Amino acid sequence: MIGTIGIAQHFGTIKGSIQNELSEPTIGIHVKLEGTSFATITDESGHFEIRNVPAGSYTFLASGIGYEANKENIDIKRNEITLLLYKLNSRTNQLYEVVISSGANRSFTYVNKIDVAMRDMPITTARVSIKTIEQRGADDLGEAIKNTTGVRANNTYGGFQHFTIRGFSNFVLLIDGIRDERHNISTSAPNTNLANIESIEVLKGPASVLFGHSALGGIINIARKRPTANFKADFSATYGSFNTRRMRAGAGGAISDKL
Repeated sequence: MIGTIGIAQHFGTIKGSIQNELSEPTIGIHVKLEGTSFATITDESGHFEIRNVPAGSYTFLASGIGYEANKENIDIKRNEITLLLYKLNSRTNQLYEVVISSGANRSFTYVNKIDVAMRDMPITTARVSIKTIEQRGADDLGEAIKNTTGVRANNTYGGFQHFTIRGFSNFVLLIDGIRDERHNISTSAPNTNLANIESIEVLKGPASVLFGHSALGGIINIARKRPTANFKADFSATYGSFNTRRMRAGAGGAISDKL
């Protein structure tokens, strides 16, 4: 039902009320003029009012939770009040089956030696994922973890790497959780490129003694990629200053139907 009442003002005004199918006032219905910022909600009596609307044609929308939305094209005239009365029908939506599942997801595969969530353990850890390694374009272990807090990578003789963790030069390098003793024997050792690496895990501080002797500063664990049933391959090549060339390639997949 639309009517107009002439008044002395510079812009048009919209007034009205929203009722349900039982002619009862409906509270909290959102009303607006689509495509504009003019909007409000109905009060406890189901009434609403929008003032200072420039004259013109608009699409009026009334909607609320549990009710069918109602749209109508209306004209707002200057110095007039537009009166609106709407009845919204109730709407019942069927909620389909919701399935909630959960599973254990350990953030660190090897540095956590007990079945307790990492957030509940008083230890400091860091993890460099394969995604981060690829984004940085890192080709060796030192480049991959050089931005890890508390870890400093050092190169000697070009390809030999040594790491200082929290100021301690004593650390343990692990490959899939198995100790690599080369650093303990000769202080530094060469490391392979990162073609076969899934992530790099770092445990810093005294908790590293869980992994045995020489782990005063911490441990660095290299987690390699797991075998996959489907064929996968990756390749990257870089060329830099001083005629530096680097290439990395890797592939994986099933050897046979059973292996």
